[in-house]
Amino acid sequence: DNRFGWLRSMAGHKPTALFAQALQWKSQTPHCVLLVQVGDFFEAWGIDAVMLVQWCGLNPMARRARAGFPVNAASLQQTVDCLTRAEVSVAVYVQSAENKTMRVLRQVLTPGAPTYLHGNELGKEAIGEFSEGRPYIAMRLRTDGLLFAEI
Repeated sequence: DNRFGWLRSMAGHKPTALFAQALQWKSQTPHCVLLVQVGDFFEAWGIDAVMLVQWCGLNPMARRARAGFPVNAASLQQTVDCLTRAEVSVAVYVQSAENKTMRVLRQVLTPGAPTYLHGNELGKEAIGEFSEGRPYIAMRLRTDGLLFAEI
């Protein structure tokens, strides 16, 4: 019934607003595993959760096709590395700092570009100061990955 592989008849109820949004994202990036920030965790559903269990060794949540891990740089990069080594692309959706119910696509990672860029975007308070990270001025694709030149 949907790109996560869940049948509506098995769900038993109407999908939540977040799950409905995730279904829309999945239809836009069907080739990617979606990692969606939900509070202090990144979560995945359906077939994406199965891939996290299979390729990353995570445990399913609540005996359902859900899997997740804590929101921190090491956990995220480790999970992305497991998936991209298996030739799987990943779309990372994070919560907005201003509105916790709003999520935005932060980055799509592929086997050819598997490095998650932390601090590469500016928050409202950092505009003009670049206090949250240095801006990238150039990127070059190399055989061993991407090379970034920073200010």
